[in-house]
Amino acid sequence: MADFEVRYLDISWKSPGTVKKLIASNDAIELIDDADGYSVDTVTFPKSFKYVGIRFTDEKNVQPATILADGSRKPLTPLKEPGSENVWWVQLDDWTSFKDLSGGYYYSSLYRTAGKSKVKLTDEIVTINNHTVNFSADELEYFLKDFKNDLWLLILDQSSSLTSKVESKGADLFELSNLEYLADFIDGVEKIIKKPTIELIEKSGKVSRRRVRPLPTTFRETISQPHARQLTSRVSVESYDTNENRYVAYCVTRMRYLLKNMHKVVITQRNLYKRRLEQEEVRLEELAEQKTKKVDQRVLQSEINTLKGQLSNIQFELGRSNRLLEQALVIEPSDEFQDECFGLVHRSYELIIGDRFANQDNCFFVNYIDGRDIKRESGAHYVNVKLPLNPNIDGASERIAKSKILISGLCERKKVGLATSKFCFQITFYRVDSIKLCSQAEEKLSAEIISLERQEKALAQQDWVIPLDKQEVLDIQKECEILKKRCESFGDLYERTSNWLKSLPVLEQRLNKLFRFFNKHTSKMVTVCPNTMTFVQNPHYAKAKASYKYFKDNSGVTDSFLDEMLKIDEIGLVNVANLYERWCLLQILKILSQTYGFKPEREWKSKLLCAVSRNSYNIELNMECEERQQRIILTYEKQLKNGKRPDFVIDFFCPEYVEPSNSNSLWTTRGEKKYRLVLDAKFRGEETEDTLAAIVDDLRLNKDYSEGDSNPVFIIHPVRKAIDNPTSPLEWGENCNYGQTNAHKYGSIFLSPSIDSYRSAEHLQRLLGLFLQPKGVILSNPWSTGNVAWHNMSCIGCGQPMVEKYSPTKRGKPRWELTCSACSLLTIKTVCRKCSKPLFKNGLKWTYHRTRATQTSNVVCPSCEEFL
Repeated sequence: MADFEVRYLDISWKSPGTVKKLIASNDAIELIDDADGYSVDTVTFPKSFKYVGIRFTDEKNVQPATILADGSRKPLTPLKEPGSENVWWVQLDDWTSFKDLSGGYYYSSLYRTAGKSKVKLTDEIVTINNHTVNFSADELEYFLKDFKNDLWLLILDQSSSLTSKVESKGADLFELSNLEYLADFIDGVEKIIKKPTIELIEKSGKVSRRRVRPLPTTFRETISQPHARQLTSRVSVESYDTNENRYVAYCVTRMRYLLKNMHKVVITQRNLYKRRLEQEEVRLEELAEQKTKKVDQRVLQSEINTLKGQLSNIQFELGRSNRLLEQALVIEPSDEFQDECFGLVHRSYELIIGDRFANQDNCFFVNYIDGRDIKRESGAHYVNVKLPLNPNIDGASERIAKSKILISGLCERKKVGLATSKFCFQITFYRVDSIKLCSQAEEKLSAEIISLERQEKALAQQDWVIPLDKQEVLDIQKECEILKKRCESFGDLYERTSNWLKSLPVLEQRLNKLFRFFNKHTSKMVTVCPNTMTFVQNPHYAKAKASYKYFKDNSGVTDSFLDEMLKIDEIGLVNVANLYERWCLLQILKILSQTYGFKPEREWKSKLLCAVSRNSYNIELNMECEERQQRIILTYEKQLKNGKRPDFVIDFFCPEYVEPSNSNSLWTTRGEKKYRLVLDAKFRGEETEDTLAAIVDDLRLNKDYSEGDSNPVFIIHPVRKAIDNPTSPLEWGENCNYGQTNAHKYGSIFLSPSIDSYRSAEHLQRLLGLFLQPKGVILSNPWSTGNVAWHNMSCIGCGQPMVEKYSPTKRGKPRWELTCSACSLLTIKTVCRKCSKPLFKNGLKWTYHRTRATQTSNVVCPSCEEFL
């Protein structure tokens, strides 16, 4: 274990040689074992004058030094933390004075310069990897406030009412009726302070000589001041500092703190609703007027390159197959057929071959001859072809079966009678002059590439703008309907929160007055209600106690929670990477609970506080959705079997359903299936598409977060438009990689806490939907595929149940139309025509598959990359 720690430091200087204030971050920066020693990842902020400090935990008296590029060393400077024995070693360069303020600061290249720096300790070398993030000081302050507000909102509103009323219903802590209980509490306490319980305490004081109750001091004064009119005496004083009042003071203090934070949360939410309403209205107006779309040239070029790659692979395989056939086919007829050559003819055919005939390696069914369906035209029972294959060449038969061939040679074609008045046609080749395997896929791809290249030229002349197709128009109309509902909901929420806020200033003023009274008249607070008759006999004390208990219980908080929140509210300088992780944890929890309806366990609040306020790991949050027979374990810092600890692991459990054996039986379950999604948060600002891919590969392969490629692995980052070569024309194409070309096994998404990136939360919701949606089931009745016995499909946009309709494809493949009962989102569940893997179309906003560049309604299979 390392005998030192590295933390962020906030240092205020009185002069170049004197530290006025030094505050260390709450969390130490994670130390990573390296070949030379250790490394740490830090984040630099150009406009923030912070430092990185190293402290020896065993008070070792060693001076660390920075290793410069030429190999020389520059010692670090020791700074003693005021009010503590801690000594921090800091790298300081030139002193810079403020022009408009007194004082100044030291420039520190160790922290404020992006890149790598090495620090020599005793035997170890610490490599500091500095990453930059484009966040201003104001945005960082907003980030910290947003984190605290999200945490308060999750804890206060146990039914997720404020943030999820757009999608769900439930009891609401912020209903106006709840303010009545707060007002009752204040009324009760105001009546208490008019006539509070008192106790008489004995003190010493000056009284007239006639009323003196003597003390030793009294006798001394009588001797020294024989004619004094007043002497020191024992006196009784009424005191409000009783146990009952101390408890009421505690209730007032807690209620004041709770109301203060609720006020901040609701103001934040109200402003958010107003901003979201305005933004959704603008978006609605844009979509309603949209008649054309701009095609992304990069996406179209990527599509062409992908198809060319597929064509090249097909041509390579065809070349191998044709070389194999050259070895396997008998070019010259054998001697036994020489005498029969007079009955043979030289012919060339284009044949589309089917399966092998009667399990013979050299005889095959024929589906088409020269583009004609001879079987259907002539009424033949079947058509087959027999080839002179060398049985010693393995694999030739498999190459020919289900292929298209061009063949020329000496052959015999005859009609053969069968039983029951049926007949067939047989083509027998005795000599093959030439044969070539063709591929329908090759022909299709070649034609499609030519078409796309022509389209590319035409689009360039049209400035890449084309009209919307019919399906895209329908998708936009559906999105407009959803946006209208969201606008109405955000408008209602804005009105409700505004009404809730109207009465708060008066209530807060009254609470502040009560707080000042008890702060003046009580010496301390009692956290447990005293077991006295006052709270039974005095109606004002009884009312205050009952109202406080009801309001606190209804808010879902406990005294221990308030104590933890007080600590979190005191957070100053933070490890921003850790803060980002914990902020991401809140976002994941909000989406799973508020949108997708997974109800957290009873003890989830204390576990959540443990996750965000302590350096703990393996913190499990159990969540369940009984209606869908699904449950989730969300683990923060879960330790895998290999000892590695990704930031978030989502384990999804659902029953394994067993199909009925006959039409009279029902579906049953057999144990549980488990699926795992691994997420890791990376708070950096300079990442590119290539570096993000390298980070993902390192997590998947080197750290084995995928556990043998069995888990999808994604990273979460705050870098906008990091995808330089997008493959999707949808709005997330430049910001996210959902693994649309690797079967959704790994990728990265953009999620930022900055003020102008509010919609980035949709990227996370889309990722979680990508993981959850395919796990839903549609159980059909055994007597009818389209007759549903039960299903648990829910909307990826709002989590509400969906109404199903079976509508098979023209080829008879399964296809379901699922319509959300709340927001009306239309989801199409079907399968790939090539590999039969399930596919989901979720409209313009929530589709996570790759789509065609010019036809966003057509998805591309993520497993085989078949362009549908």
